[in-house]
Formats: sequence, C-alpha cells, structure tokens
Amino acid sequence: MKKFAISLLAVLAIASHLAARPNPYAFGEKQLDRMLADRPSMRDVLSSDDPIHQLVVKRFTIGDRGQPVYWDPDNPFSGRPAEHNSTSFLGKASLRITNAEEIQGRDKWCMLVFELANLENAAQFESLDRSAFLGNISEKDYSVQCVQLELDAVERMQAIFRQHPLPDANSESAPIYQAMMTMSSELDSYLAFLDSRDRSLYDPRRYFGKRYRSLRPKPVQRSVGGRKRPPGGTDRQAVQTDFVSHETIVEENGEGVSDRDRRRNSDWAAQQLAAHGDF
Repeated sequence: MKKFAISLLAVLAIASHLAARPNPYAFGEKQLDRMLADRPSMRDVLSSDDPIHQLVVKRFTIGDRGQPVYWDPDNPFSGRPAEHNSTSFLGKASLRITNAEEIQGRDKWCMLVFELANLENAAQFESLDRSAFLGNISEKDYSVQCVQLELDAVERMQAIFRQHPLPDANSESAPIYQAMMTMSSELDSYLAFLDSRDRSLYDPRRYFGKRYRSLRPKPVQRSVGGRKRPPGGTDRQAVQTDFVSHETIVEENGEGVSDRDRRRNSDWAAQQLAAHGDF
C-alpha cells in the first residue's frame, strides 16, 4: 500500500509538471484563431485535431527559419489572392489571404498551406532579390527562377495534401485546390502551359518581371553647387524597397504601386477561378 501511494504521488507530480508546461505552439494557435475569425468561410472546413490544422499552427509558430509568422487581416497588397513577407522584411514575417467571397474556404486553406510552404524559399528569394538589385541577373532569368521556387512550394504543398487531403473537396467546393493538386510542378511543362494560354490571363513571369523592375535602382538627378548633375549614375535609395522579400508593398518614387493592385484583388480572384485556380 505504501509503494502504491508513492507511485500515485509520483504520477500526480509528473502530471502536474506537464500541465504547468507552456504550450510551445500557443502563438501559432492564436494566429490561426485570428485568421479564422477574419476569414469565416474557412472555419468549418477542418477540425482542430486535423493534421493540416495542427501543421498550420506549427508553421505559424516557427514557419520562417524558426521565426514566427504573423497573420495579417488585410487583403494581399500584390494583387494576388495570397502572399507572404519573410522575417527579413521589417523584422517580422506575415501572411495574407484574400477575403474575396467568390474564393471558397477550402481554397483559402489551400492558399494558406501553399504560402507557408513557399516561406521555406525565403532565403532563395532574398538572394534573387539582391542579385536583381545589383544587376547580377537578367529580368528573364530572375522571373523564371522565382517561378521555379514557387513550383517547389507547390510540390511540397501537394505532398502535404496527398497525405492529408482536404475533406469534401471537389471541383465545385474547391476548384483552386483541385487545380493545384493536379498541376505539374515541372518547370518546362508549366512554362509551356503558361505560353499556351491567353495572354490576358495571369502569368507569374509578368508578376516577377514587375518585381524585378521595382528592385532596380533608378537614374536620379542631384543638385551640385546650384546646378543639376547629369543623370549618369544611380541612387540605390531612390527606390524604396526592402529588396529581401518577393511578396511586399513596393513603392516607387514615393507612390505606392500596391494601392492599385489591392483594388484589383477581387477582379484578379475571379479571373483565377475562371482559369482553374492557377496562381
């Protein structure tokens, strides 16, 4: 009886210790709770014990090279339906998902997992951005290499969902999810697909081409002794950009080019649905 009492006390002590330990993923749970409050169409798609739900909690907690990822309730600034900033941008990683009603909850979960997978490419995107800023890479090569990184993220996303499919997802309830699960992640095949489509449809090469041009320093004129100096050089501060995150608000000559993109967000989302959800 005495041994039993000692054993019981030991069990209770261990249980008390475990109960007192802080939840290592409390931050991620808080961010996901906020996201579901801001995007109600996502609420009833997954239960809290679903592996995808738990994966997202972990990625919010340590998703950018061990650093936390913050949920941002604003619509994406880039004009795309989902985007992220890495930790190198203002010292804080963040993620945004469109609130467009025409994009259903399951597809928003798909975008969320894709963006978290794409955050794994943060260091590579930052390296490409620096190369673009310094003029060490052409616009074409920059765009294609950025597309390759996103295809790598698609492949990781596909592996996650093949192991843990979204429940009740079909071509009507989740057209973007269905399209992304069946699209090729092989670069040449994907580029050929883009080339075969109507040019009015979204092409990520044009998106990254615009990004490339925003990163390049612009010629400036400076006043020297009351005279204007010829615009022979460039001023790296003339272009306001973090040049470390491919998903960010890019400002050019003091004018926020993202404002126009934000207003086009709903139109862009509808176009992507018509194009089978490719982004």
